[in-house]
Amino acid sequence: MGLPLHILRNPSLISSYFSASKSGSWASVLLKAVGVLSRDSRWHADLLSVLTEEMQSLNKQLNSWTGNNPLLDRITEPYKRSDTQFFHPLLVLLMSRASRVEGDTSQQMFQRYKQLSRVTELIHAANLIHINIREDQSTEELKLATLVGDYLLGKASVDLSHLESNAVTELMASAIANLVEGHFMKAGSSPADMQANERMLLLQSAFLPAKACLSASILNNASAHINKACFTYGRFLGLSMHVAHEDLPEKMDLKMKKLEVLNDYQKKAKDALTVFPDVEAKQALIEIADRVSIA
Repeated sequence: MGLPLHILRNPSLISSYFSASKSGSWASVLLKAVGVLSRDSRWHADLLSVLTEEMQSLNKQLNSWTGNNPLLDRITEPYKRSDTQFFHPLLVLLMSRASRVEGDTSQQMFQRYKQLSRVTELIHAANLIHINIREDQSTEELKLATLVGDYLLGKASVDLSHLESNAVTELMASAIANLVEGHFMKAGSSPADMQANERMLLLQSAFLPAKACLSASILNNASAHINKACFTYGRFLGLSMHVAHEDLPEKMDLKMKKLEVLNDYQKKAKDALTVFPDVEAKQALIEIADRVSIA
């Protein structure tokens, strides 16, 4: 699960991995961001590799508990095949660097970044498992998918308590609640449903990256305007990714409208970063927003 460990441990291999990646330009920009973090501080690259190993260990644990039940692979497949796997931890680490205005970071702070990164990935994984539960699944599969998703959220909650930050705990706990509320909602087609649809989109796709980015900034004790910029960037990046993953309409005018919306979200995400210091992590965040595209 996750980015290849030999890439994480040896960022000099990143460029050679670009051409071999099946995910094309999206994988390239993410791997480039890993290189930025590695050059900035060895701790960032180490955190990604440790996080990858921990998720692999968690998968082995689940297999052990279920007696290597083949249903587990089917349940976790949406997460394993997602092109956003390990995207949120990378976003947290980039934002933790970009929002740090000055001063070196201690090993203790990097451990807090790691815990926040793990929390975001566990929430993301649980969400993908839960939203892919279908009515046509067997009772055993439904039960297992629910248990696995709930277990991952439980692990995330334990990690949150270790951060020793009431503000971050409240933020990320509310992000979990946002996802659940968002998936209870149903999209409407009438003009009267527009406001509800916009809220559903925020709940399902925008608040997790927004609150993860804001949490990284809060851990840095950043200023209020930096905190606002972090939240704004994450919000519009999440909206951009949602639009990019929606099915493309058949009518040309609707296609053009969708592209306009995507471009507007991307611009707002990048504009939010203008208050940040000019560091490589900031440029990596800009490139990530730029690279979101309609499949």
